[in-house]
Amino acid sequence: MIDEPSPLCRRSSRAPCIAINMVGANPRTLRVWRRSGLRGRKGVSEIVGVLLMVAIVVIAAVIILVYVQGLFSALTHGASSTHVTIVGHMFVPGTYDSVGVLSLTLTNDGSTPIQTISVSCPAAYFATLVCNGLAMNPSPLPVGATASGSLPVSACSGGPPCLASSFTAGTTYTLMVTADFAGGSVQMVAVDVRSFS
Repeated sequence: MIDEPSPLCRRSSRAPCIAINMVGANPRTLRVWRRSGLRGRKGVSEIVGVLLMVAIVVIAAVIILVYVQGLFSALTHGASSTHVTIVGHMFVPGTYDSVGVLSLTLTNDGSTPIQTISVSCPAAYFATLVCNGLAMNPSPLPVGATASGSLPVSACSGGPPCLASSFTAGTTYTLMVTADFAGGSVQMVAVDVRSFS
């Protein structure tokens, strides 16, 4: 509350007096302003500002934590479990042979029945990608049940992508087993099959 404008304000309009923030004010107004306790205050104190920032960060962290826990809970409990255990081996007569007997055993450890099971063999070692049509029985496979299949398979017959035209006892071959579950979910599992003679 400036009673009388300063000499600076008389030379120009009132706007520059407000912008200079008490510069040029008369001494009586400055005394009232100093006594009011407003001198040096610029708004909220630093302590209150820090406390507000800490509270905002804590609230944001709690919101993110609740969101992430809910997301993980939905992922782990909302959908049915689709786990399989697969064991395989291949018998090769002698040390090297172009024919071997492939055997696989699959156990449905999940909570959903398996509708179909398919086996893929790598073209680098096997004559056909479907492992000569290896079938896993029973199919469909109920929860907790075990399916098995055994079938003679042939080695690839030279030329790219074939790496070996015969199976070697003691070698591990990697097959891909695909399980199609009821409800539409699919699980693909790479299975290491050890050969023996």
